[in-house]
Amino acid sequence: MPTPRPEYPQPHFDRSHAWLSLNGTWDFRADAAARHTAAGPDGYDQQITVPFAWETPASGIAAHWLQTAWYRRAFTVPPAWQGQRVVLHFGAVHHEATVWVNGTQVAHHEGGYTPFEADVTDALSDGEQRIVVRVHAPADKLDLVHGKQRSMPRDDYDGVCFTPSSGIWQSVWLTARPRPPISPHCGCARQRTWTASPSTPPCGARAPTARG
Repeated sequence: MPTPRPEYPQPHFDRSHAWLSLNGTWDFRADAAARHTAAGPDGYDQQITVPFAWETPASGIAAHWLQTAWYRRAFTVPPAWQGQRVVLHFGAVHHEATVWVNGTQVAHHEGGYTPFEADVTDALSDGEQRIVVRVHAPADKLDLVHGKQRSMPRDDYDGVCFTPSSGIWQSVWLTARPRPPISPHCGCARQRTWTASPSTPPCGARAPTARG
């Protein structure tokens, strides 16, 4: 099957000379009872096409009101990337995603419309790598940013809402980056799992001072 959405996902931050798409076929297991763990190999009895929400037939799943599911796939780091940092990117996952590489948790992200990334270099091993993603997409979206997705229980706006879009619904990819000249004590060299606020300056920047 041709890779869906094969184009480089971030043309405004172009690193298309050193990237690898992870779109395509992933192992998939529904977890309605929330009983599975990242280490458990059982239950992956379906395959899903990333990046399509698990509600749509394009994903190969077409499951509705499923709240928790797991994704799994293998990948190999290109030999030309040796000595560089390897960063794993997600364009968007609705709603809460936890990511493991070779059994090591590398990222946790909440928010179904924002991208996130993690430097996974230290979790890599020789040869084939294994990535596992747990996604939780609550049916009750009252307290979540969810656009016009339908929510259960139904609210006053249900008549003008649409089918939810759950799971990995934007591209997944890897990039290679030179090892950064940043102090190992700086959090910017590690996974980005925080939520920035207007009052939080970027690493290395000085917070604005008030003027009288």
